Amino acid sequence: MTHPGSAERLPRRFLLRRALGLSLGVAALLEACSTPAPSAPASATTAPAAAPTTGATPASAAAASNASNASSGTPKRGGTLRAVVVNDWTTMWPVLATGPAPSACYDWLVRWRKDANGEWGPTPGLALSWDLGDDSATFKLRQ
Repeated sequence: MTHPGSAERLPRRFLLRRALGLSLGVAALLEACSTPAPSAPASATTAPAAAPTTGATPASAAAASNASNASSGTPKRGGTLRAVVVNDWTTMWPVLATGPAPSACYDWLVRWRKDANGEWGPTPGLALSWDLGDDSATFKLRQ
């Protein structure tokens, strides 16, 4: 087996593992970023008719109110996306990423470019700014 960084051909198994890892990382990222599907409203069950009533009961009024709110379809802007990424947040250097998922996240959030001095560093991508804590990172995203 040859080293992946050598000029010789890469083994097929190595390429398949990388492709599988990248596919799983992208699938996890898409799942985390997707909006949840609206749940179907619970169907009303029929109760045995004991006594006729007039007017709406509080339970049926609440169900009608919830149904009208769910059908409005107005999306809520903002919120929090939480993802678990095993990596060193203090540098965000994609070479130190532990798999394809962190690399895919970094590539969208920040771009690595050389500055005027020839030094590599992160530049804004999807993220306009970021705050890197000891165990978490907060990104301010574009609108």
